[in-house]
Amino acid sequence: PEATYREIPQANKITVRGLMECAMMVAISLVLALIGFYVPVANIIGLLLFPLPLAVLVFRNGVTTGLIGAVALFALAAIFFGLPNAVIMMIEYGALGLFLGYCFRKRKGPLFTMGFAIVIAACGTLVGLMLSLFVAGLPFSAMTEELTQFAHQYFAMFNGNGLDAFIPGNMTMDAFIQEMTDWVIRLIPAILIIGSMIMAAVGYGVSAAVLRHLHYDIPKVPPFSEWRMDWKFSWGVIAGLACTLAGSYFEISWLNTLGWNILYVFCPVLLVCGLAFVIWLFKQPIYSPLLKTLLVLMMIFFFQATFFLLMFLAVFEPIIDFRGRLKKAMEKLKR
Repeated sequence: PEATYREIPQANKITVRGLMECAMMVAISLVLALIGFYVPVANIIGLLLFPLPLAVLVFRNGVTTGLIGAVALFALAAIFFGLPNAVIMMIEYGALGLFLGYCFRKRKGPLFTMGFAIVIAACGTLVGLMLSLFVAGLPFSAMTEELTQFAHQYFAMFNGNGLDAFIPGNMTMDAFIQEMTDWVIRLIPAILIIGSMIMAAVGYGVSAAVLRHLHYDIPKVPPFSEWRMDWKFSWGVIAGLACTLAGSYFEISWLNTLGWNILYVFCPVLLVCGLAFVIWLFKQPIYSPLLKTLLVLMMIFFFQATFFLLMFLAVFEPIIDFRGRLKKAMEKLKR
């Protein structure tokens, strides 16, 4: 039998039932925040699930009730955790929950929702970091100094344990550790944004799963083999390459750093989309099992070349439309 779904709410009025649900969702969010702040093992789970109640509240009762819940949650968080932490929490996680609930309510596509959720989460993380440093009265250099010490200690642990194989012949161990540390410091924005991407993807997946469990018809993510990057995002990769090359050529350090951060942010997206294209290719009936096995072995043994090949496919596949061209070629072969 076909699944029966509830009708997605469209009214945006404040009702008694909506306010009761608002109070319940605010309480759940507060409990998750308490877990995130005070429970060592489960703190990551608590923070990742923090946007979920707000998303459900907006979906079921509208944006107005969701904003009321967000204000109430902000007030309670300020009482329990202090005003600075409450502001940071709502910027990093609250805005994401409101946005996800709105997109589910308006039946936006999953890729559209996740794409903009990643942008919101990334901006929230960067703003939250700046606010944290401002409230603590610390300059950005203080954080980089601590990270430098940590990176030095981390890389020093591998001294003599396999790290020597990666050191160029004309470089000492100390110089190599310093170069790796500087590289990690330069890529702090990219690391934070990649973490935000993971947070947004988890928030979307959990929220969608909960709403489907409540028997709402939430659009499902396409099969992994059908994933592809929108051609508009290819300009982001081009901008990153342009900044990197221009920064190196004109010896502009900040421009070169900006370019590398942009490229590293796109790296996981490109790898996932490139792998999706390869899986789609393997599903086509024209390839024999032996050929597929050989291709997999080549991808494993020539990992570095595979890495760049996947990114190349992800960038140019939406522009050139490799899948469409291959489908036409296969149709001609069948004829």
